[in-house]
Amino acid sequence: MIDVEGISKSFGETRALAGEGSRVARNLGRGGERVVLAARDKPKAGSLAAGLGELASLATVADAVAQADTVVFAVWPAAEKELISQLSPALAGKVVTGPSNPVGPDGHGGLARTLPEGESAAPVVAKLLPAGARYVKAFGTVGAGELGSAARSEFGGHAEKKG
Repeated sequence: MIDVEGISKSFGETRALAGEGSRVARNLGRGGERVVLAARDKPKAGSLAAGLGELASLATVADAVAQADTVVFAVWPAAEKELISQLSPALAGKVVTGPSNPVGPDGHGGLARTLPEGESAAPVVAKLLPAGARYVKAFGTVGAGELGSAARSEFGGHAEKKG
């Protein structure tokens, strides 16, 4: 779990989270950050905002971006590209954080790579942003549990210890 306690309280910034960034929103809220949530599942996002208290609110994606200094797109890569295209002028001057990995649903209940081997999502997304926006790759769409599970199966039931 990310501990953001005090990391940027002194800046008084607002973070917009578009998509399924509930873990990120909870951690930012615990750290005293103002968070504006925007998601397709408005009742779920509204419940999360209410649970985070007075520093959290619910808005449309466009309004959340307008209110924020930093934007986190916690969505699949295709949706991230679409949102950047739609919101490009509003993203100028903002820090955009992209947790997406170049994967998407494979149609069989799993995930498949969406970019050619060896190509990273970060430079692809950064090129889509308007002038003045800064891109930061952080977090990730593949959760720690899934990564740990994959590591355990790959290494015979336990994660390889490096060191």
